Amino acid sequence: MWEDEEERKFYEDIVDLSEFVPGGILGVKEKTEDEKEKDKAVEAGVEQERKEREEKDADDIQRQLESLEEGAEVVPNGAEEPATPESAGEAEAIALADSLKEALDLADA
Repeated sequence: MWEDEEERKFYEDIVDLSEFVPGGILGVKEKTEDEKEKDKAVEAGVEQERKEREEKDADDIQRQLESLEEGAEVVPNGAEEPATPESAGEAEAIALADSLKEALDLADA
């Protein structure tokens, strides 16, 4: 598609001019300190919510894993029901427990 590497870089590696050119020249209003602090507060809130969601997910995974190890079937809404012959076989339950352990290990990492 491109004749050489330099031509490919020219078209694909686009430089963000706002990083090099002052906002006044580009016609972009620069943020005040209050706006910058507000943005940081919003970002911190989003990050806190993400961490709380990850912790909740890790707790849910841990609860499901413990439930599987006790022999109960975990249903999608989180309610526990005793395992029945009609439910997933033992091999499937072991595979699910292994995948939950891996997910928990990834969540802790």
